[in-house]
Amino acid sequence: MSRSSLYLDPPHVAAAFYLDRLAPEAALGRVCAHVAAAGATPTGALTVVRGERFPRFGMLSDLARHLEDRSVELRGGKQLQEWKTLVGGEAPGAKVLRVGFEAPQVGGVTVEYQPVPDDAQERTLHPVAITVSGALLSMPDAAALSKKERRQAQAAARFLTSVFQGVCEAEEPLYAGILVEASLPTPQELEAGSARLGTELFVSRRLESAAPGLERTLASLFEKGFRAAWSTGSFLSGWGALNPQGLGVEAPAAVGTQAGRQLGRALSQLAR
Repeated sequence: MSRSSLYLDPPHVAAAFYLDRLAPEAALGRVCAHVAAAGATPTGALTVVRGERFPRFGMLSDLARHLEDRSVELRGGKQLQEWKTLVGGEAPGAKVLRVGFEAPQVGGVTVEYQPVPDDAQERTLHPVAITVSGALLSMPDAAALSKKERRQAQAAARFLTSVFQGVCEAEEPLYAGILVEASLPTPQELEAGSARLGTELFVSRRLESAAPGLERTLASLFEKGFRAAWSTGSFLSGWGALNPQGLGVEAPAAVGTQAGRQLGRALSQLAR
């Protein structure tokens, strides 16, 4: 597949996870397995960085001299095994940072490591994100979309929310979110109180246990949105396109800001 399969039309909608229970090299491959299980097919397109150690980066361009867009032909067992070795973080001298997929009715899907701030603590992990184009998904209800376009937007929403739940329940991230044209804030950013989340949020049982009032506070914040108990934590949604009841919150930017602050306080308590 061509390089273009890694570069989606904006705006980008990403389901991103802070996977603190997985080794950095293994996290991408685990998320890729969930994307494949949801019906997406790998294109063979990869972004690889040369080196033995997993790199830290504030912007992907920081690694420009060491990056390579590759295309693995997935037509036989040997090529498929090469792809699995690369994506699983087991190839010597190379680490995969981005993987291309195609999903029915959705189109291109990428699984990628998101950046972290330059001043991030050494223990900070890079979030892993599943990204799709939101060109149709983010259109307002009043937009004049064709029936085909509406079906595509609905398919993208179903795919993203299904994989989001699958990863959250199987891999138990510390927290996760679905964001538009944004990266998932790190714990350090959230604890500082200045980072904003979107209106789609997963909070693990570990965080809820560390801050007993967190669940109640978030439920109040998302009172007009959608809330569900998952096996490993709570899902809160304020974007009607991404929850089964089509419920939305008023002032989503304010809700995202407040949710970020509440999560930051809980992370501070967890760290004690």
